[in-house]
Amino acid sequence: MVPTISTKGFRCSVDEVVFSNRRDGYAQLVSLVGSREAVKAIWARLMKGEAAYLNNGSESRPVRINNQAGAKLLTERLPSSAFHGLLLSTTLLSGGEMVLCETEDELPSRLYQLLTRRLHLPLHEAWKDWLWTYALESGSLSELTTMRLHAYEVSLTVDDFEKAVRVALVNRELPEIEVRYAA
Repeated sequence: MVPTISTKGFRCSVDEVVFSNRRDGYAQLVSLVGSREAVKAIWARLMKGEAAYLNNGSESRPVRINNQAGAKLLTERLPSSAFHGLLLSTTLLSGGEMVLCETEDELPSRLYQLLTRRLHLPLHEAWKDWLWTYALESGSLSELTTMRLHAYEVSLTVDDFEKAVRVALVNRELPEIEVRYAA
């Protein structure tokens, strides 16, 4: 059964919901597909602070968003005339970051990609597993509850991460990089 989300007579299919790891249980991301009217009606109800209900066939769970500073809905018409709505929470819109992927094996690469954009220090891809382990052990990653994907909230301080990489370089904790020169 395809999971659905509904409220006040409107229903959409749900691709994914990512819930906050805090006790508030708010959703940080909701990806839904349905008619334009249903997508916008569910968004409007969530923006008013009302709950929509996620149904995966075996259970129903309330979905709420924390709309203190405003969430955002991105929509796109699909070739089938349906609409895809991506509801992003204030946490993600205000600089909060998340690593999201289909398999656990992809997580270190996704974090590496995120860090190469955020840090001023150049990073090498060979360090991605070390970066992932450091982020987990330092508490910079918090696993999020999802329907089917793997997601972690990233709460890092650029200065702390750069310092950790510098210390690891000095202590030779990072994998060595093989440098090849053209002949």
